Amino acid sequence: MQPALRYPPCVDPIIGGTTFLATSALLTWGAAVAATTFEALHPPRRSVGWALARGFACDPEAMGLAAREFTREIHGSTIDGWQIDLRAEGVDVLFLHGYARSRIDSLRRIDPWLPLARRLTFVDLPGHGEARGRGSSLGTHEPKLIASLLETLDLTKTVLVGHSLGAIIAMRASLEPSIEHRVRSVVAIAPYERLATPLGARLDLRGMPRSGMLEPSLALLRVCGVREEPTSETAARMRVPLAILAGSLDPTSPVEEAHRIAARAPDAVLHEIEGGRHDDLWIIGAAAYAAIAQQMCARFG
Repeated sequence: MQPALRYPPCVDPIIGGTTFLATSALLTWGAAVAATTFEALHPPRRSVGWALARGFACDPEAMGLAAREFTREIHGSTIDGWQIDLRAEGVDVLFLHGYARSRIDSLRRIDPWLPLARRLTFVDLPGHGEARGRGSSLGTHEPKLIASLLETLDLTKTVLVGHSLGAIIAMRASLEPSIEHRVRSVVAIAPYERLATPLGARLDLRGMPRSGMLEPSLALLRVCGVREEPTSETAARMRVPLAILAGSLDPTSPVEEAHRIAARAPDAVLHEIEGGRHDDLWIIGAAAYAAIAQQMCARFG
């Protein structure tokens, strides 16, 4: 006589469905966190096509300015840039663009410096524009790269002008011991206090929930080597003057954070631009931006 066949008990449909949905949700969440982290380290390269679509100049020549190109191999990155010589004396100005932008975007911030500076320098930060090699480290390794670049290009009496991520890098670069004698001041346009601020703003823009996404993404970035400190802590250690442009309506770098940063710096001036957002502060706040340029050049030129 054959033994009776035994079948496993049926899984409760509710439990099975719940398990399936939970597993699917977990996989979707993990993929979203990984994608957010990957994009943070490998930003979209908005350069020539981005500028043409918006009617912006793509190089200095398009603005009637003679420039020479340069390429430097520094710290695992190939850095391309432009230099514009204006006069024999004055300050050197190095422009640092924001996240997912390039040296092309920096061209939009040069007007008040043209009649004042000795030389203007523009670079593509790692992971941006035409830069080759390593991706972005979101301000972790870039300050040392900028320090090496200033030495390589022999820039003296330098004003670092940075926008958003570039502002954070400029502030941190001013603390590098090797270039303390080269940096005279920093102009920070739309700085933020922590990396969570712009990362959270990008999640909001895409309709993705900050809750459950932001902290895991930041933790994964730390695993990938991204290190940061509050920008107000950086400001507190600065030994050079800091000028800040901040917009009252900036959704990416809230003006409250700019006030916190300025309050900690030993020598800082904050220009709050009424109605200014993230990408128009030097336009709406043209008078304040021009005043900053004149003060920096008069003081250090």
